[in-house]
Amino acid sequence: MDVMVEPDPEGRRAIAIHVRDTGIGIPPERLEQIFQPFEQADGTTSRKYGGAGLGLAVSRSLCGLMGLALTVKSEPGRGSIFTVAIERDLARASTSPDGRPA
Repeated sequence: MDVMVEPDPEGRRAIAIHVRDTGIGIPPERLEQIFQPFEQADGTTSRKYGGAGLGLAVSRSLCGLMGLALTVKSEPGRGSIFTVAIERDLARASTSPDGRPA
C-alpha cells in the first residue's frame, strides 16, 4: 500500500491511496464487472481463494457515499492496483482555525 500527496495546478491536492497486489490480474473486459455484487474476475477464483465477491462492491459503494472514486488498473498475470483519491482545497487548508498560517 502506498499513500501519496500530489498537488495540482488548481491549488487542490489529492491524497492517493494505492493498494497493489501481485495476484492473477484482471482482463480489461472484466474490470467494471468486478465491482458488481457477487462477481469475481474468474469463476474459479472463489473456489481456489474463497470469497463471495462482495468486497469490491461494498468498497466502491462506501467510496461513492463519501464522494470518492475507487478505480482499478490491472494486468493479467501481473496483478492489480486499486486507487482511492481524496481531493482537498489547499487554500482552505493553508490556515489554522484561528486564521494563522498552518
